[in-house]
Amino acid sequence: MFTIVSGEIRVVAGLEDGTEVEIVRRIPGEVWVLCINQDQFEGIIQMCPGISLAVIRLLCQRLKESMPNQKNRIPLLELMRY
Repeated sequence: MFTIVSGEIRVVAGLEDGTEVEIVRRIPGEVWVLCINQDQFEGIIQMCPGISLAVIRLLCQRLKESMPNQKNRIPLLELMRY
């Protein structure tokens, strides 16, 4: 679930002829949910590899927040073993 704080978000679809069709536009204050399947997610990562770094950062932040006690944090190298 996302809340738009500032600016706007446009969801567009590219057509075979190179034009784009706007599917939806969201403005500040609106809440929306983005649902994609694994194939769609992997396609997005392949088209825009920089997104993978943002996803990794977000997941790391959520992992840190889920373990507020420093003693319970799992070192990165330990996580890589799983």
